[in-house]
Amino acid sequence: MKACKYFCIGATLALLGAFVQVGAQETFFFSGVKVRGGVQLASREDNLSSVFMGFGLEAGCAFRFGRLSGEAGFSYKPGNQYLRDLSLMPNPDDWIIIYPGYWPDRVPNEVIDIINSSYWPKEKKTDLSSVDSRKNQLDGLYFRAAYEKPFQHIGLRVGVQVGGSDFRQEYIADISGWRKLGNDNQIFNDTYNGIHNKNQLSISPFGGISISSENYFLEIQLIGVSYTMVDYIHVPGTEPGKHGGGHTLFDPPPNKYKRFVPHIEFTLGFRL
Repeated sequence: MKACKYFCIGATLALLGAFVQVGAQETFFFSGVKVRGGVQLASREDNLSSVFMGFGLEAGCAFRFGRLSGEAGFSYKPGNQYLRDLSLMPNPDDWIIIYPGYWPDRVPNEVIDIINSSYWPKEKKTDLSSVDSRKNQLDGLYFRAAYEKPFQHIGLRVGVQVGGSDFRQEYIADISGWRKLGNDNQIFNDTYNGIHNKNQLSISPFGGISISSENYFLEIQLIGVSYTMVDYIHVPGTEPGKHGGGHTLFDPPPNKYKRFVPHIEFTLGFRL
């Protein structure tokens, strides 16, 4: 996050410095504030919302051949709470996760007897099931560089966005299951929670049109949002003891998936 912040600030200052160098050539400077919202054009992925929002500060310079601008801002794409598919969780052949509402056929009768006995805590008898709840979101600081060719009040725009692609996954889980340790049958209750972040400076190209007047402007653009999704993996029941749980050395690194998702965005801007 800090690297992205420093990059955005540095890129904005560098671009403004370039404008100053060419300021002697029949130019004029402009600046503005932007508020935008977008809608995903492809099917939803990674349990993220189909919409995103953001805001930014723009500064630029107009030349005879067109307009160059830089923008620094923040974007946010929320996510929905969802339950992870427990059948995808890794577990050895002799360990069984107990799913809500039923017992797997391979659970021995003696394990069921343990649950029905006073050996297993009473409050667990009617609440022995598993759940893994998660929430994802995509946000971050970004920097945009754009070129626009105006035709009276309408302009054609192309550019790239760097950043705005920090992926965050929150998770909390309570997994119940059965495992065989030597000759013993053991029931475990594994709880874990945490946050995984993937911060990166992804490049997202965009292009579209702008409609402007003296004090305000509207931009309609297509943008391909690039980011990397991370999915935490836990091997349940790997802590010793009946009530063991938490993160262990058995847990593999999170899965990572690169994404490129098209969106259409609408931006309302005000000249300063």
